[in-house]
Amino acid sequence: MNLSGIILAGGKSRRFNFNKIAIKIGKIPLFINQIYKLSFFCNEIWVSTNEKNYAAIHEEIKRIEDYRKYFNCLEEIKEIPAIRVIVDEDSFKNKKLTNIGPIGGIYSGLNNAKNYYSIVLAFDMPFITYNLLKLLVPRRQSNNNKSKLKDVVAIKTTKGFEVLCSLYSKGCLNIIKRNIGKKKYKVSDIFSEAEVKMISENELECYDIDKLNFFNINTSKDYDAFIRLFSEEVLRNDSNNFDNRFCKKWKDFFYRGSCRRTEEEKI
Repeated sequence: MNLSGIILAGGKSRRFNFNKIAIKIGKIPLFINQIYKLSFFCNEIWVSTNEKNYAAIHEEIKRIEDYRKYFNCLEEIKEIPAIRVIVDEDSFKNKKLTNIGPIGGIYSGLNNAKNYYSIVLAFDMPFITYNLLKLLVPRRQSNNNKSKLKDVVAIKTTKGFEVLCSLYSKGCLNIIKRNIGKKKYKVSDIFSEAEVKMISENELECYDIDKLNFFNINTSKDYDAFIRLFSEEVLRNDSNNFDNRFCKKWKDFFYRGSCRRTEEEKI
């Protein structure tokens, strides 16, 4: 099944003294890091952002092949899919709809995506794993299972819905558009009208998907924790062997968890 990837990179960074779009994992901008992760599953990727961030993101994407040297140990990535940048505001004729949060980026991405299903990721969730992304991918129905695929695959933890790491279909577009018209900007509000497959914490445990997957850099405290978790001694920027060190560390994070169950045992 062909999938699109949508990276949400339109935040205002109000709780920082700098623009979050400048945060890097090692030497890699966070949204570039997400592009490489989505490349395992998607044949096109959209980066949804605001007018302020557009130029910086566009310039970094022009260097996408330059970043490949830091992923030189990833034989799985044969090529990077087509990447396009869209400005959220351009999707709405009403220019007053410029501060409606991630629901605007999800709508923009789904509206432009060529495929029916899209994996949506916030750019500032640096510890998403392969196991989690694979769990979001729709599975083809067998002849014995005639139920149709859902409009949304969403994860629900004790904290609530992880709406910025979920799968959405174009079947959500009209629901989102109606909600925006009603000034209902909470993403999970669309679930009451959509066909939703929920993934519980118990299911996450079965696939060795830990809570670190949902770590989000929202505050300066989060940023400090991110630096401690990933960088530390292994990724000192003055290392002569940075490329190899980075790739090994990146693989350790991305592939953590065993996920040894067979296809027949999966959900």
